[in-house]
Amino acid sequence: LCSVDDADAIRQTFRAFDTAYKGYISFEDVEHVFEDTLPQVAPSTVRLVFDEVDVDRNGKVSWVEFERMMRFRPAGQSS
Repeated sequence: LCSVDDADAIRQTFRAFDTAYKGYISFEDVEHVFEDTLPQVAPSTVRLVFDEVDVDRNGKVSWVEFERMMRFRPAGQSS
């Protein structure tokens, strides 16, 4: 299980991407965050990550998709 602090950190991170409070994160939202914070990351890499997280392929990362990504731990790794 995730601690309250972890859950709060995930919510705050989602809000950092969803600055217009739409309830989802668009590719443009992700582009802006990466341009501002990690400009050295190639746009093609940003697109690959976005597409990986957008499980239902609707062009939006929902809260559920975002939370799943944030809680994901590769096999053999613990938090």
